Amino acid sequence: MAFQTRKPQPIIDNHVKVIIDRKSRELLGLCLLAIGAMFLLILFSYSPKDPSWLSATGASPTNIMGQFGASVSNSLFMIIGLGSWSIPLIFLSWGVRFLIHKGSTRAIGRLIFAPIAIASISIYASTYIPNPEWSNPFGIGGLFGDMVLGSIITIISATDAIHLTALSVTLLLISGGLLLFILGFEKGELKAFFNLLIRTMLLIYLSITRALAQLVYLLVVWTIKINRIMFAKDESLPDSADGTVNQWVLDQGKDFQEASNNNLVSKFYSLLKKALFKTDDFKKNFKLEPALSNKNVLDAEDRISSKISSIIQSRRESGGNIE
Repeated sequence: MAFQTRKPQPIIDNHVKVIIDRKSRELLGLCLLAIGAMFLLILFSYSPKDPSWLSATGASPTNIMGQFGASVSNSLFMIIGLGSWSIPLIFLSWGVRFLIHKGSTRAIGRLIFAPIAIASISIYASTYIPNPEWSNPFGIGGLFGDMVLGSIITIISATDAIHLTALSVTLLLISGGLLLFILGFEKGELKAFFNLLIRTMLLIYLSITRALAQLVYLLVVWTIKINRIMFAKDESLPDSADGTVNQWVLDQGKDFQEASNNNLVSKFYSLLKKALFKTDDFKKNFKLEPALSNKNVLDAEDRISSKISSIIQSRRESGGNIE
């Protein structure tokens, strides 16, 4: 007679294992983020004057992380130059991936190529001439980047500017591709990222253009208002008992009111056309006669009286009757 034996129950069931696995990945992500932030602080506060393992000075380190940070940053910048900035980027990127459980399973297969990517970035950085603020005796790609770049230039005999530019572009493409690969990006993620980037740039562009259009619109409005006030108070304009202004100004106000009912583009072009007129053209639209002074009025009356007297005298001499 066969007896059925019960299988031993696992101490931890599958559900608990999944929870432990997720929490472990999240904890690892937090650790990677902390390491990446530490490298950012170390590299951000780098100073070539700080004492390190390779240069002993009597000055106290200015690095945020103290002597340790000064030694690490000095060594990294001396060896790989600006390629050092890819190290915190790698830690931060994978820290976020482990924390949000997005592509964390690809970590080992991608990170084994991290040294190659960092080296290619260092070589690419060496293709640029250091700016005056770079006080180190080596290039911005570090000693490694300068050495490898010099060897590549010697091998391919790149002496003119065209070959050097082509070499720089090639290294840029290789470095960029390797960096995206070791950061864990896939085709779908890259497509979504570039779509988001394009949409963001378009949104920023439209926001800037809209703000500029509104600013120009307000400037044009105020220009028209100032011009109306200036010419409405011109001394050459006749006084009006009922307080009315020239009909041309009223027409312009009517056009302005109609333009304000249209959209922003119509407002802009309509008001811009009115605001950029010349002063002579503006005055020409008034076509006003200058106001007569009292002296001119008296002279005109004398001329009329003398004219009437001469007519009466001529009729008397001719024998005509005047009533």
